[in-house]
Amino acid sequence: MGEPGKSAPTVDNFGKDGLRKALLDNAEKVRAASGGQKMIVLIKPSDKSNYGNMVAALDELSITKIDIHAIVDIMPIEVDELKKQGLYQ
Repeated sequence: MGEPGKSAPTVDNFGKDGLRKALLDNAEKVRAASGGQKMIVLIKPSDKSNYGNMVAALDELSITKIDIHAIVDIMPIEVDELKKQGLYQ
């Protein structure tokens, strides 16, 4: 959640205690902070991503009924931050 370069990207696993929980928690935060607005999710695969993980992410969006999403390019500043965190190998 946040803006590129202003908040660090995070990496989660899939399933009910990973990405699903993050989606549900953040959707609730957005609703509370915005008076009921829906959350918009941007999926930003990198050159290290694989098709299976993309499908799993889309499945989690479907399970959590988050219907506003887009697949967009990851920004270089985000890749740099992932590298700093040791999450981009």
